[in-house]
Parts: sequence; C-alpha cells; structure tokens
Amino acid sequence: MTKIIAPIALLLLGLSAILVGCTAANSAQEKDVETIEAMLTQQFTGPDQKMMELLNDPDHVTVIGLGETKRPEEPNELEQYLEATYHPYFTDQEYEDFIGAFAMAPHVFGEADAYQFEVEQVIVKDVEATDGAYDFTVEIRYEKDGTEENTQVSGRINVNEEGKISRYRPIDDGLMEVLQR
Repeated sequence: MTKIIAPIALLLLGLSAILVGCTAANSAQEKDVETIEAMLTQQFTGPDQKMMELLNDPDHVTVIGLGETKRPEEPNELEQYLEATYHPYFTDQEYEDFIGAFAMAPHVFGEADAYQFEVEQVIVKDVEATDGAYDFTVEIRYEKDGTEENTQVSGRINVNEEGKISRYRPIDDGLMEVLQR
C-alpha cells in the first residue's frame, strides 16, 4: 500500500508545483496588463489640465539658444508632475524616451484645437512568441464643438520582470492623426 501512496504523493506534489508556477505567471501577466491599461488610460484621457497649466507657466520653460541654455538646477513643478504621473509605469530609460517623444503630444495638440478625449476601452493581448510583449488597442472617444467621434491607437508594449514598461511603440496613432488635422 505504501508503494502506491508514495508515487501518488509525488505526482500530486509535482502537479501542485506546476499549478503554483502557472498561477504566479498568470498573476504577473495580470499585473502587466493592469500597468499597461493604467498608463494608456492616463495618456489618452485629456487634455491633462494640470500638465497644460504647468506647460504654459513660464517658470517651467527651459531656454535654449542665444549661446546658452537656461535650465533650473532642481526639477521644476512640471518635471515633478510628469515624474509622479508617468515614471511609476516605466523603466528609467523608457520613461525618458516616453516623456521626450510621446507624453505631451496629445495633450498639447488637443488643448490647442479645443479637443476633449477619453478612453472608452483598452484591449491588451499577450504576444505569446515574446515574453513580456503585449499588443494593445485603445478605443478613444473625442469631442470638438459638440461633435463626438471615435478613433483608435494601437501598438506594442514590452514589460520587464519588475513589471515596468521597457518599450512603448504606438504603431497606428489615430488620435494624433485627428488632433493634427
């Protein structure tokens, strides 16, 4: 009888380990999806009035030209706001890239042409061939002068083992196409 119980116990122990491993992987993937959804919702809801207020404040301007660059020695309120708003989602390097290339554009263009936009739905799909890679589609409703329409932004995001976005690449940015008309 003990000869039968020992192999069954080992089999059950092995299955338990597999289930725990799968649960941990699913939990990490769920956390990645939550991070992606939160960042995309932040990015595509706006214009962000606090960001625009800080961008329009001359105290937050970096002057470049005339033979010199004038930049505050300490981070200004705009830099602190961007850091608090976006950096928790990103690795340090990707945060710098995102801020420089993507973070402010929809908010600045939306504000300039009196658009309002908000996320209706975020769809995130795991790219099975690449660990930590996710394709996303964001359904966005935008409004101008009382007229509402919808558009999409799609692309790919990579998330590292720490749950931070290590790469953000929009592939089809329908919102920027609308805002730049």
